[in-house]
Amino acid sequence: MVIANCYKSTTKKNFTTVLVLILLILTTITACGKAKDVDALISEATQYYEKGDDKAAIIQLKNVLQQKPDDRDARHLLGIIYNRTGDVRSAEKELSRALSLGMDPAKVLPDLGQALLSLGEFQQVLDKTETLPENIDFSEVLTLRGNALLGLGRFQEAKELFDQVLQDKPNFPDALIGLARYELSQKDIEAAMRYLEEVTAKYPDNIHALIFRGDLLRAQGKNDLALDLYGQAIKVRPDQIVAYTNRASVLIGLGKFDAAQ
Repeated sequence: MVIANCYKSTTKKNFTTVLVLILLILTTITACGKAKDVDALISEATQYYEKGDDKAAIIQLKNVLQQKPDDRDARHLLGIIYNRTGDVRSAEKELSRALSLGMDPAKVLPDLGQALLSLGEFQQVLDKTETLPENIDFSEVLTLRGNALLGLGRFQEAKELFDQVLQDKPNFPDALIGLARYELSQKDIEAAMRYLEEVTAKYPDNIHALIFRGDLLRAQGKNDLALDLYGQAIKVRPDQIVAYTNRASVLIGLGKFDAAQ
């Protein structure tokens, strides 16, 4: 009888001990898994973005949107990052959502316009930038409109806008790249290359100029030089999809299938 009582007592103590341990573990897990404050997550995402760690930034921003789907700041930054990485369809979606949630058009329109350009939605770019807020960067938006006009085949109008921008900002890289595109539309590859060389000399980390120069060199059969420029673009932006795909295409053309893979 005594042995039985001792056994029951010991069993009860063991059960209590195990129960306490389980509660402690659950409390620890809950504390560790507690959702971070939205502002803290956005702050972390911004830091990752500024360091060029776009993947980490995207993860944090998605965590924000799980908690607060209508956070316009998170959607705006997510759209900017998608633009930067080449996922322009996702960029357009997030930036349009940020705008509909009341984000300042002056902040959203330049990036949204860039996404629409990449999607070939040239008329939409013109429509969305027809009326502009006073606090917007007009040089940036006029350049977007110029590129949209190029896409619609309105070449002279586009050139006039690029020239107008450069009168105010003589070294504005996007306008110089726009003029390179204009010259290419006029079949003057040498003039286009001169503009692009000017941009890469002054702004060696300009992804768009590096890739565009690579494309022109590739069209001229100068594959080694093109590969070098695509490689430079990848060094500047390791998650730049276009640079990888263009480089892979050149390598496939050269029969270097392992490197392309």
